[in-house]
Amino acid sequence: MSAFVEETNADGLTRFYGTQTPHDEKYQVVNIGGGIKQLVVDFSYDDLPGYDADASGGSTPDSFSNNIPFIPAGATVLDAVFIVTTGFTSGTSYEVGFEQQDGTVIDANGVFTTTELAQANIASAGDVRTADGVDVRHTSGTFDNGAVDASNNAYLRVVEAGTFDAGKGRIVLTYVEAAPS
Repeated sequence: MSAFVEETNADGLTRFYGTQTPHDEKYQVVNIGGGIKQLVVDFSYDDLPGYDADASGGSTPDSFSNNIPFIPAGATVLDAVFIVTTGFTSGTSYEVGFEQQDGTVIDANGVFTTTELAQANIASAGDVRTADGVDVRHTSGTFDNGAVDASNNAYLRVVEAGTFDAGKGRIVLTYVEAAPS
């Protein structure tokens, strides 16, 4: 049985059968073990990771819904890579950082800066870039030696500079959650 089926019996017990498909299939959380997890995000130039909800009541997305996976409060991002699956063309650069669920910026380029993700660096399939932001422990830049955010969950957001007209990629963030207190 491949379709997801939900059944509730007369006693109110709900049973689930088949494969459940998450709301947003471009995000995956993988448990590596030992408290280490990975947030894997597949995206294209015209469907960037970011807002999917409108908390202000208007018609423009400005926040993240409960369907979007996040880096838990107090977690430390150990490593991050940007893998190009189809070369990015025409735009200038991307920056990758974290925001709170309501859209408040934690660090707009805390994972990748516009220098690391300049179009020339992500123009060919197979290009792999290592994080240069200060929120990543194993970085090509300077780590600020702290959790992404001690009290707020961190949602990944990618922002473009210039207008890209092609490209697909994957971001893999490896993190360890804070120990329970």
